[in-house]
Amino acid sequence: MDLDTLRDTEPLTYAAANAVPLVRTDARLASQVSAVLTRLNPHHQLFTVPLTLQQTGTELRVFPPLHRPEWAAFDDALGALVGAQAGGLFYRTVGDPTGERRELAWPLAPDVWQGGAALVGPFATEAEASAWGQAHADPRQGFVSDTLPYAGVWLCDVFAGE
Repeated sequence: MDLDTLRDTEPLTYAAANAVPLVRTDARLASQVSAVLTRLNPHHQLFTVPLTLQQTGTELRVFPPLHRPEWAAFDDALGALVGAQAGGLFYRTVGDPTGERRELAWPLAPDVWQGGAALVGPFATEAEASAWGQAHADPRQGFVSDTLPYAGVWLCDVFAGE
């Protein structure tokens, strides 16, 4: 079946097939992201795709794709959502060799991190965050780390790299 026929006969399937990534998040935040998107872009459709990532186990996808001004408004709205929440919630845009993506989640506590790319913390000092990253992010497995200050604490960003 071609896309034109699919669009005409099964519009929801067509939209799901053509949806683009909006944000990776924790499933507990999906309804809040949905409310933001609906408020800003009421004619867009949101689709949920489960992921196997510890920190962001849900990818929300949108159809039709957002345009640059819509992305800016969405980013601002999620920034405001983060500002209204307690507990270290973060929103960021990540650029890596696989492309650009947005993440909305809480940092993983160091004792629950199970490997892989994640924002881990909080740590009281930069030295603690750095030491944790050096002890856990293994370049032989393709991961490195960096530290960053956030909301009065330090986090360790573990990501793919050399």
